[in-house]
Amino acid sequence: MAAVAAVTACSGGSGSRSVATVTTRQAPATTSTLSTSTSTTVAATTTSVTKPPVSEATPEDQAKAFYEAWMKGDRAGATSLGEPAAVASIFVHPWSAGDSWSFSECAGAAGSAICTWQGSNKQLLMLVRGSTGGLPVTVVDVRFS
Repeated sequence: MAAVAAVTACSGGSGSRSVATVTTRQAPATTSTLSTSTSTTVAATTTSVTKPPVSEATPEDQAKAFYEAWMKGDRAGATSLGEPAAVASIFVHPWSAGDSWSFSECAGAAGSAICTWQGSNKQLLMLVRGSTGGLPVTVVDVRFS
C-alpha cells in the first residue's frame, strides 16, 4: 500500500509555490507460524518527507543573482529576481566586460538595501527590498550613474 500527499503553499503573492511531498510505503507483511498453528502478521511502515526549498535570500544575494542574470543576458532569470521596471532598466544597458564591473557593497536599513557595482566610468546601483513584512526579497529599482 502506498499513499502520497502534497501540500502547496503560496508565498507573499509573488506567484511562487512550494510543494512538500509526503510518501508512505507499507512493507510486505510477514507471517510467522508457531507450533500451535497460530499465525501473526506484522507490517512495517516507512515514511519519508521531502521538504520544499526555503528561500532565505539576503538583499545582497538577490542583487548578485540579478547582476549575474544581466551579465548572461538572461532576462527571464532577472524577471524571477526583480520587479519588471528594474528588469527593463538594467537591460537597456547591455553588459560589457569592457566596463570592468566590480561589486562594491550592499548597505541599507528599514527593510531595503542599496547594492553598488563600480565600473570603469560608471556606477550601478540596485535598490533591493528585504523580506520585511513577509514580502519576498526582490530588486525594485536599478540606476546607472
